[in-house]
Amino acid sequence: MGSYIGRGVICMPPMFVNVGAYVGEGTMIRFARRSLGVCAQIGRNCHISAGAQIGGVLEPVGALSVIIEDEVLVGGIPAFMKELS
Repeated sequence: MGSYIGRGVICMPPMFVNVGAYVGEGTMIRFARRSLGVCAQIGRNCHISAGAQIGGVLEPVGALSVIIEDEVLVGGIPAFMKELS
């Protein structure tokens, strides 16, 4: 299992993409010491601003991860996490 980074994606350091993550083409990620969670999915042509936290899910098997669809602007310092019940 690895990660997918689409064509034309801009990753501005310091940022980290975890295993299983998917980043659609034309997206800009400005994380500023934050990470894209395990198996999280970001659509095409998105802008993820500095300080955003995108959570992910590895377990339980079959659980859905955080999904941000196409053409989305995520402003500074929001957090998207998956609640497990």
